[in-house]
Amino acid sequence: MNTLVFYGSLFVAGIILMSFIASRVPGLDHIWKPIVSMLFTVIEAAFTNLWAWSIFVIKTLFFSHVDLFKHLVLSADQIDPSHGLKEEYEKS
Repeated sequence: MNTLVFYGSLFVAGIILMSFIASRVPGLDHIWKPIVSMLFTVIEAAFTNLWAWSIFVIKTLFFSHVDLFKHLVLSADQIDPSHGLKEEYEKS
């Protein structure tokens, strides 16, 4: 998680630095404005669908914990029926 925060902050700092540089150099403003516009359009679309992403993340985390609990409680034969067949094959 710290790695994601670090790279996210580097990305934001890079965007701010590039926008500062693009505002100072003549001619770069015509290239930089559409890029920044597209970037903010993507961010706006992501926040518009934030509820769907939050449901996806919550659902994924919930079912990951359910699977973890199943693997902690149940035996290997109950989880994977082919596990017993593999052991029988290896014995013979």
